[in-house]
Amino acid sequence: MKSQQATIADSFLDNCSLFPDNNAIYINDEYFTYTQVLTKVYSIYLELSNQEKTFERIGIYCTDDFNTYASVLAVTLYGAAYVPLNSTFPLSRNKEIIESAKLEIIVNCSSELFKTDFPKSIFINLENLSSTTDCSIEQLQRKVIQPFAYILFTSGSTGIPKGVPVSSENVFNCFDYFLDKKRFNFNEKDRFIQVFELTFDVSVFSFFLPLSVGACCYISPQKGIRFIEIVKMLFEHKITVANLVPSVLQHFEKYIHELEFPDLKYSFFCGEKLSHQTVTKWSEKIPNSEIINLYGLTETGIVCTSYNWNEKDCLKEKNNDNVPIGQPFPNVNFVLINELNEVIENDQIGELCFSGRQIINHYLNNTYENSFIQLQNSKGESQQFYKTGDLASQNSKGNLLFYGRIDKQVKINGHRIELNEIEEKIKTLTENNFHITCIEDDKKMNQLVLFIEKEIDEISFRKSLREILPAYMLPNSIILVDSIPLTINNKVDQKQLANLFYRNVGL
Repeated sequence: MKSQQATIADSFLDNCSLFPDNNAIYINDEYFTYTQVLTKVYSIYLELSNQEKTFERIGIYCTDDFNTYASVLAVTLYGAAYVPLNSTFPLSRNKEIIESAKLEIIVNCSSELFKTDFPKSIFINLENLSSTTDCSIEQLQRKVIQPFAYILFTSGSTGIPKGVPVSSENVFNCFDYFLDKKRFNFNEKDRFIQVFELTFDVSVFSFFLPLSVGACCYISPQKGIRFIEIVKMLFEHKITVANLVPSVLQHFEKYIHELEFPDLKYSFFCGEKLSHQTVTKWSEKIPNSEIINLYGLTETGIVCTSYNWNEKDCLKEKNNDNVPIGQPFPNVNFVLINELNEVIENDQIGELCFSGRQIINHYLNNTYENSFIQLQNSKGESQQFYKTGDLASQNSKGNLLFYGRIDKQVKINGHRIELNEIEEKIKTLTENNFHITCIEDDKKMNQLVLFIEKEIDEISFRKSLREILPAYMLPNSIILVDSIPLTINNKVDQKQLANLFYRNVGL
């Protein structure tokens, strides 16, 4: 078990000594060795250390560049929790995060917007920060002992993003699983791809894990047609380790016959349901790769269950076409509960709850307390569990099967979205009656669809939505209706809405 004072970047420092000339980061068509990364990290670390006070939480204005990733390492080694702010998000959302996290300092910020709204905050612009060559690992001493490695904000049902403080211990348990040589054989010659925004917790896996073994992290640009950029990087750089959301496969499924990736050793999937049919086609193009389906939430320390896929076994175990999500990691316990919060047998379908070393024990500012519950674990001991809101059961082989959500939360391209949060924002723009829902298209990909009564100026309405919602929460389709259809019980008729959507897109 790691020291209470260890950080998730300490292994990066070890590899700066072991593999100083190895490439550590590839971003925007440029390589940076471990020594070059350390030099930049140290310059940012000094800038933070020279402030008049110390900080337990440090915001990072993420602009998809080398400075951003160096800042993540510098803040982590400083000992603070890093709080990523996505530069593509609406200003209002980033302001909510800054206020909720009580951020007093933001680095890598070239934007003047925040300075006007937060005159008492410290802003460090790294664009012109000079790098020092006089750096030794011993000089990087922790300035604070902050148990949280990072704080990420997910969609909140009240309309306000909820902060998830994830401790170093939570992450260490996850990384211990992947760094066990009996399971995976990562080494300094591997090439990992990082395709996720830094506000998405799987980025922690894709960025820190390669640096923990002396490997290189290839960062896919957050621009252009994303799935094409990912495919190009997989092929051109002979990526050996990839962690992707399943929808990436669905995007280029029709091109899959033209592709082959013989260098891929490990193909991980997480963030969404994985289709057995789709992954079977993918397996033909990665002849030398293991395929592992992962499951987890930000609250469970990235991912906490895994299932090693093979076509024969999965054909017997899959739920409909969904690949099982597998078995929990060591030090992670689970139970299933019914709607009365009573523990049920594992072969029944119930809400999946987790406890253990890898699971957070509260939200930032102690919000959403009803997400945590005291239950008896498998040993009959009372223990706090986190309620995921996901429905699951366990099959005879001990693998968990995923069935869907019990609430108004959906997943779009791996992002967890509370429909209530979108509803609250739309209410500020219109008094028209509306309904936001999630509908599967013909490719079984989730689409956010907004049905709204009466006439609206759709161009102006969409512009206003972009000012208050991040891109991944924007409706894919807006459909005008005379009235929202209801069932005989006066509930929204989801079937009729789905039919309206299919007709609208020509299905």
